Amino acid sequence: MNLLARIIYAIGGIIITLCGLRLLLVLLGANPANAFVNFIYQASLPFVRPFFGIFNYTPTYAGHSFEFFTLIAIIVYAAVTTILVRILSPTTHSTI
Repeated sequence: MNLLARIIYAIGGIIITLCGLRLLLVLLGANPANAFVNFIYQASLPFVRPFFGIFNYTPTYAGHSFEFFTLIAIIVYAAVTTILVRILSPTTHSTI
């Protein structure tokens, strides 16, 4: 795997991990006043915000909920990461 593909996978992995942690913390009703939980919410916010209006859902962190828009964000970022790697990575052709 070339360097560009590794960089793209690393950036995509960080974004997907942040969104995944957000999804899990909201689902479990984590306390947003906790420093770690607040960090995850704030760090993932720019990545999930474009998907907020999809389901007419206003995000609240007071109770347990399932953020469908975060799940959609994870799927989209995974797909974009894969597509970028395939487009920008040189393909190798094997000869038989």
